[in-house]
Amino acid sequence: MLTLAFIACTVIGTLTHEIGHYLVAKGFGLSSSIHYAYVPFSPEIDDIADPAQRAWTRLAIRIGGPLQTILTGCLGLVLLRRSTAKRPIDDMPSTEQWVYIFLSLFWLRQLASFAVIAVQFFLLDHVSVRGDEAQIALSLGLPSQLFNVITGCMGALVVWYIIFRHVPSSLRLTFMAAGLVGGGIGYYLWLERIGPIMLP
Repeated sequence: MLTLAFIACTVIGTLTHEIGHYLVAKGFGLSSSIHYAYVPFSPEIDDIADPAQRAWTRLAIRIGGPLQTILTGCLGLVLLRRSTAKRPIDDMPSTEQWVYIFLSLFWLRQLASFAVIAVQFFLLDHVSVRGDEAQIALSLGLPSQLFNVITGCMGALVVWYIIFRHVPSSLRLTFMAAGLVGGGIGYYLWLERIGPIMLP
């Protein structure tokens, strides 16, 4: 069940992240659309005459995805803290608390992005700058991986907090294994197989 939950949350997390981009693009009046793993907002954005406005619009749309993911994770943490204050987790979280745990784990995206960057840096000697966080940093004239490092470390703290404070010790290894397996399967199924067919 935990593995299935991680698979589902990988798909949900990807789509809600893209919805974050989409809502900002629509807020600027662009005729955007949601695809399985991206939201196009060009070439309309290139028609904006003012260079500063064009750059701000592009930056705001980039921020929309990670901001949505991070805010969802923060909401999950707040709701989890409130729930556990009323009913501490002993042997097993309630269904409601499991929902809050998985909402909190939206922070896993930031940790996963940081992990990918770290692997690229240490093993491949090449670090991608295609991701949202890298593009946001470059747009602001900052080191390309600054936000990946900051939010990745924050994500690691959140994941540690969830696993060691809210997941019962009897379930921790199972939970972590389910996260690795379910996250990997969810990523493969949605981004490589099902997503391109459903939302090409």
